[in-house]
Amino acid sequence: MENVSFRVEKGEFFGIIGPNGSGKTTLAKMLSGIIKPERGDIFLKKRNINDFRPKDLAKTIAVLPQIAETSFRFTVRETVALGRYAHQTNIFSMLTKEDDAIIDDVLEYTHMKEYEHKTIDQLSGGEKQRVFLAQALAQEPEVIILDEPTNHLDLAFQKELLDLLKGWTDENKLTVIAIFHDLNIASLYCDRLLLLHEGKVHVCDAPNKVLQQKHILQVYGTEVEHHVHPEIPKLQVVLTPKQKMSQNEQLFTTDQLTFTDEYISFRSPIPLKTLSSSRFGGGSGWFKHFVNRYVAKAFVSQNELNKETKQLLKRLGVEPMDAVVTYTSVDLKHRALEQVQTDQFALFVVVTAGVAHAVDASLGEKHEQEERTEVGTINTWIFIDGKLKDYAFVEAIVTATEAKAKALQVENVKDRLTKTIATGNPTDNILIAATQRGNVIETANSTSRLGAKIGEIVYRLIQKALKQH
Repeated sequence: MENVSFRVEKGEFFGIIGPNGSGKTTLAKMLSGIIKPERGDIFLKKRNINDFRPKDLAKTIAVLPQIAETSFRFTVRETVALGRYAHQTNIFSMLTKEDDAIIDDVLEYTHMKEYEHKTIDQLSGGEKQRVFLAQALAQEPEVIILDEPTNHLDLAFQKELLDLLKGWTDENKLTVIAIFHDLNIASLYCDRLLLLHEGKVHVCDAPNKVLQQKHILQVYGTEVEHHVHPEIPKLQVVLTPKQKMSQNEQLFTTDQLTFTDEYISFRSPIPLKTLSSSRFGGGSGWFKHFVNRYVAKAFVSQNELNKETKQLLKRLGVEPMDAVVTYTSVDLKHRALEQVQTDQFALFVVVTAGVAHAVDASLGEKHEQEERTEVGTINTWIFIDGKLKDYAFVEAIVTATEAKAKALQVENVKDRLTKTIATGNPTDNILIAATQRGNVIETANSTSRLGAKIGEIVYRLIQKALKQH
């Protein structure tokens, strides 16, 4: 270790990360007083850690190693009770009522109360880890140090253990310093991360700043992608394996389309990165199967629609998780499609269109109480053979939507209630799907090469489909 300097605040969940041999475990041992640094000092509550007597240090710091073992067949309760040793006056002291109450509390908190009379060797690895966590909490420490606490645990036990720790930290202002091998788990639970490299501090900051691609490349020597967690504002690191993919194979052809009165389907030979507004498989994901399904009823419950759709997919031999399904009440004969190949990308667009319930989006509130007897839907599928940046998917949607609005304006499609030019139907769907191979496409706005082509084709196909309608 060399020139390592950082500060951990009270109540903070602080993570230490770094590749093998970077000094993580050595640092944890120095912080817990197991080994002394050759140079420099470690302060705990403004007091040098070397000035603490062992028993006083044990009242303040608890340590949970990677794998805690016991040489005796202690029961769960006896093992947890060992955590009270630092608070006893001598080795032969009996547990007090206060000790028993604290042991009961931590057993309840770690969900181990029902196991208290079982011996340690009767427990699974995850249950053992919870017992040793309870033992550490029974010490009533101000700081707990953990060396890869989730190592060898399955997903459920990893989450359970860290949720328990995080909860105790929030409720009792416990300070947690933990070594992590898994960068994504460290990001999810830690307030700050210290990234070590060859015994030195590379960076110490909030997880979203530490896990930047440049830091991972410099320290771990590998390129990663990073994405925001879908539920919380935390960065997640993703490895991308090397893949061999033919750049010459034409992936989008009309042969992959199937037309019936019930549906239009498209099967891609490879999964496509997709962003869509569909109610079935919508949002973002990777899909090979795309279905535009005719729905005769004006409105059915979403549960009923999902059930019927799964039955359709089963008939087609398609797993629901592999498909995106859009819905339309427009006769599927009212469709238009076009395919374009350029030196930078290939584009395949399929449109079905109807405007029986076209509305002006700027006056949408006027339709809130309206009884809908007819439904018109403009569904637009855009398949791109190219590698789009994430934001380019959104730009493609914006461009296609602008082109749709222009087509409705030129065709003089009006909102029947407000008598103003309509901008679309409330049930319209749009889908962008890309191969993510070949040339990187930085943008799909209306003046870019890809965006201009999307705008031109969508505008033309919507007009063509509406004329059929």
